[in-house]
Amino acid sequence: MRALPLIGGYLLAMGLERPILLFLTAVPLFFCAISLFALAIAKRNQDQRDGVQATSIKASGFAH
Repeated sequence: MRALPLIGGYLLAMGLERPILLFLTAVPLFFCAISLFALAIAKRNQDQRDGVQATSIKASGFAH
């Protein structure tokens, strides 16, 4: 984790503009959000196949 500021500094020293650098850091976060959304859909579909009726987050057993 200590290398991340060094990589950012190196990219800025190469002449990469700050908006592009911010975009490059946002791309992995976007894919993480898509993955979490897909996991939530998969869990809901699994619960429906198992016959579990989720009325709230606590009752759904999402974190088991």
